[in-house]
Amino acid sequence: SGRFGGRVSPAHRGGLLAELAYRELGLGHFTAAEERSQVALKLLDARRNPQDVAHVYNVLGSLRWKTSRYEEAEQYFTTCMALREKTGDKLGVARIYNNLGLLYRSMRRFPDALEYHRRSMQIRQELGDAEGQARSVLNLAWVHFEMRNLREAEELAARACALAEELGIPGPRAQAKGLLGEIYLAGERIPAARAALEEA
Repeated sequence: SGRFGGRVSPAHRGGLLAELAYRELGLGHFTAAEERSQVALKLLDARRNPQDVAHVYNVLGSLRWKTSRYEEAEQYFTTCMALREKTGDKLGVARIYNNLGLLYRSMRRFPDALEYHRRSMQIRQELGDAEGQARSVLNLAWVHFEMRNLREAEELAARACALAEELGIPGPRAQAKGLLGEIYLAGERIPAARAALEEA
């Protein structure tokens, strides 16, 4: 029952479970996240509660990605993407594009990874989300690094680092510096690699 004695609707309960599942995922409690997600899906209607259902599919996709069940992850992410595109949730679309980019990088489908990270970055630019843009640029740099396109990777990592410094966000800045160190090391630029890694 609700706070004032009224009954909580299935849709409201499903939405709360979807949010709890997302938090459990962030804490690394994968079993709890899975269980809450499955219950939430039974309570929610994709036509009436598309954003909550999309949220659940994102959690389920992330769980599959983190446990290397990549084909299942792709199915959940693409279903989430379709729901978010249909409802016009631009930030949600940018986030699921980013997740697809990360998934395809794990699958070594690098052209697809680049495509979805670029799509995510474009939406974040349109929304004025500078921090999200910095993270998208960094993700693009990582894909190029794994493709051994060291020049492109270096340019993008340096750009991500500059954006992060300008915005005052230490996490992405440290990650960009760390990646620059990896890039310099791959190019046998040892002093530059050491300097970048020390700053990470």
